[in-house]
Amino acid sequence: MTRGRMRTLATFLAGVTIGWLTFQPAVGHIGTVGHLWREHIRPKADARYLQNTKVDVSAPFTLGALGDDTVTELCPAGWQALGGGVDFEAADADVQVISSAPLLASGNLFAADQGRNPAATGWRVTLHNNGLAVDGVVGVICAR
Repeated sequence: MTRGRMRTLATFLAGVTIGWLTFQPAVGHIGTVGHLWREHIRPKADARYLQNTKVDVSAPFTLGALGDDTVTELCPAGWQALGGGVDFEAADADVQVISSAPLLASGNLFAADQGRNPAATGWRVTLHNNGLAVDGVVGVICAR
């Protein structure tokens, strides 16, 4: 190999090495898909979509002794339900939650079409009381 080719090869390899060292931290930071989601994409999405949330709580209801009931709490017009649940005044309430699910235009999740539903408009809870009468509320997390 001639001196000119050796010099060209050495210059080329030095350039590749310097380029790799220069860009390596940036490339190394990209990481895995999980890293991108957890550290870069999700926080921005959460900041954008979860900044306009609120919890709407139903009026208190009384679930009679050994009674059954279905309670629904709706989001205001223009808002959509992200989650929800039920809470009772008595910490030792003996209540069975039969169903706790988003309220869809189709009514319930069994009638829903996989992945092709408009946003939920509220939260519906179906309950059975195994004990004495108890007061409760249903809450829905709404976002716009």
